[in-house]
Amino acid sequence: MGSEERQKLLILLSIYELRNIANNREEGKTITQTIGNIKYNVVKNKVSTPYQEK
Repeated sequence: MGSEERQKLLILLSIYELRNIANNREEGKTITQTIGNIKYNVVKNKVSTPYQEK
């Protein structure tokens, strides 16, 4: 993963974090739990997509 791609991924991750914090707070989750879930999903998707294309 190149530096530019990593930077884009981190920006995308930040956007998802901000967008989903409000939604998850309504469900009673803490911000820390929410960010953990989002990071897990982003990384999982990033890893699984190239794998599925093989």
